[in-house]
Amino acid sequence: ELGIFTFNTLYLTDLVQMEIGLRWSSFDRSRRADIFFGDLTYLPPALQAIEDATGAISGGIAANVPIVGISDQNTAADDDAITGSLKFRYEWTDETSLYVSYNRGYRPGGISIVPSPNIQFLPNGEDDLLYDEEESDSVELGFKSRLLDGRATLNGALYFQQFDGYFGFKRGLQVLDDTGEPVDLPGGMVYNGDANIWGIEFEGQVLLSESWSAGGSFAYNKGEWDGATAPCNEREPGEALGSCDIDGEALGGEPEWSASLNSEYFVPFENMEWYVRGLYKFTGERDNTNASAGIGSVTDEFDEHHVFNLYTGLRSTNHTWDVSVWAKNLFDEEAVTFQQGSDQYDIAFSGGSYTQVNVLPERTIGVTARYNF
Repeated sequence: ELGIFTFNTLYLTDLVQMEIGLRWSSFDRSRRADIFFGDLTYLPPALQAIEDATGAISGGIAANVPIVGISDQNTAADDDAITGSLKFRYEWTDETSLYVSYNRGYRPGGISIVPSPNIQFLPNGEDDLLYDEEESDSVELGFKSRLLDGRATLNGALYFQQFDGYFGFKRGLQVLDDTGEPVDLPGGMVYNGDANIWGIEFEGQVLLSESWSAGGSFAYNKGEWDGATAPCNEREPGEALGSCDIDGEALGGEPEWSASLNSEYFVPFENMEWYVRGLYKFTGERDNTNASAGIGSVTDEFDEHHVFNLYTGLRSTNHTWDVSVWAKNLFDEEAVTFQQGSDQYDIAFSGGSYTQVNVLPERTIGVTARYNF
């Protein structure tokens, strides 16, 4: 990757400044994904006698490799792009500044890595694994402020971003083979689709007294596909690989609503302080992007959850040492945070019996001691 860029700040008046950046980028890529076979590293004891007598197992594998994941005509690619940013900042008052900004983004295209001979059953073979570049334009309006004689800060922003060819990703896809049976496409496929994101954010901190501070943040983020389609396992008659309408569906696995609150109070003693600190975080409902093409019994959406952590301890006034007792997830909130269905290996060997699930760690209580040399 080669890039040439410039960034400048121009003070148009005492109250107005402009920031302008411009970048030219060139991407020259070479990629391969081949599978080779050297020798067996393990066999169950029940199969070892067969291998020793006939060599049928290693011979059968060797007959089907190497697997060429990317052929020569798609190995190399090059792209170039011009991106940049423009921002105006206005010092509205001594305590508050307003700004508006524009940004242009770019990501080069590529090819999905699907290490399987099953790509031959795709309508256009390996060419169906190619995806185009992604371009985006974003606008943001916001403010930054210091209030209450500098004892508080409050910042906010409203933003909108539009994508041309946003990168989506699907795992768990299957394609119909020449007998009409679904076979796996391991690794997953990247695809393009138009999309947009908009949202609003606020965050602030305040010093309530010499020994008490508090802060928080709030965000609403809405990202959705705009007239896009994605590869899927729902097929019309005659389709080897399905194509599903995802217009209006969520763009990713981030929650639309999120918020956090934090506060700390301390009591000073000679050369040390006793403190108590709390942290609350709310995570709203969100889509399970790992459910993807729908193989396996997995949820499509995660529920909202609340987590509260509490800390108390003693520390030196110069922060050389700190000893704290803490409780994380104090109210023992239960929530699933990750769930992914069977992969192609589990489907092949057990018919899809395995589901990976991560949950919030249960209430945890502990002690931490720290010393800075």
